Order: sequence, then C-alpha cells, then structure tokens
Amino acid sequence: MKKYCSTQSKDLSFYVKFRTDQMENFTHGFLRNIACDGFNEIGSKMKVDEVYGSGKAELIQKVWNYTNQRVTNFGVKIEQFGFIGGLRLPSKTVQVLNNKIVQYKTLLVQKTVLKNFR
Repeated sequence: MKKYCSTQSKDLSFYVKFRTDQMENFTHGFLRNIACDGFNEIGSKMKVDEVYGSGKAELIQKVWNYTNQRVTNFGVKIEQFGFIGGLRLPSKTVQVLNNKIVQYKTLLVQKTVLKNFR
C-alpha cells in the first residue's frame, strides 16, 4: 500500500523526468520498481523467519526509508507504506517455517518437562 504526495516546488522536475502528469503510471512503473529493488536489497540481508515473523515491521520501515530517499528529488514524499494483504511466500518455505515453529515448541515442552522432573 502506498500513499504519497507531491511538492509543488518540484512538480516541474517530476514532469521533466517522467514526461507525464499521470501519477498512476508513476505508481505502477517507477515507484513500484524502486520499492521492489528495496525489498530485494534489504530483504535479502534478513533471514526468512525474521521477515515472516517479528522482522516484518523492520523490513517495511527500511524499505519505506529506502524508497523515500530515491523519490524525494522528484518532489514525491511517501506518507504511508506497507503490504497489501499478507506476505506471499512459496508454499515449501511456509511449510519449512511451520515445521521449525512446531519443533521449537516441542523443544520448549521437553525442557519444561525435564526441568520439572528434576
């Protein structure tokens, strides 16, 4: 999800760069590509289980900053940024992550039982 605004003082530089005043074309072209580059660059440095879990908010914030830095020169400021819907991971990856969670919970139960047994 993206919500952005333009700065009037930079409207001319935006038009000169993109040769359009159609924000829809900008959104689904240039801006989308910048955001995808950000997710690839930043997300590739994170572990999958981080992105799938507690690190999702951190990933979104970093990509938001990354994208804003690259479009500010054109007078565009992204005010809201996030996923539309959930993350779409490959089914095999989701299965591996779910198995890891089950194994971790089983380990915690075994530790608790062992601790209480002593």
